[in-house]
Amino acid sequence: MDLAIVTVENDAFWKGAVALAIGVSPRMQQSVDVVGYPMGGDGISITAGIVSRIDWGEYSHSDEKNLVVVSVYFELIVHYISPT
Repeated sequence: MDLAIVTVENDAFWKGAVALAIGVSPRMQQSVDVVGYPMGGDGISITAGIVSRIDWGEYSHSDEKNLVVVSVYFELIVHYISPT
C-alpha cells in the first residue's frame, strides 16, 4: 500500500474528516487484488494474484527502509493481434 502525506494551510479542511482504517497484512498463499500504477504504464492497473513472499525491504522511490514487501504471483496473459 502506498500512502501520501498531505498538508494544507487551512485546518478547516480537515473538519469532518474520518481516519482511514488500515487492515492487517495479507498471509502467505492468500488471494489478493492489487491496484496501482505499474512501472512503464500511464493508467491504473488491477491484478488478482496469490501472495508468494513477505519480506522486509526498501521502497525505491523514498528513503524509507525496513518496510514490509509483499510479492504477488499472477498469471500474465498476453493478447497479440496480428496486423493484416
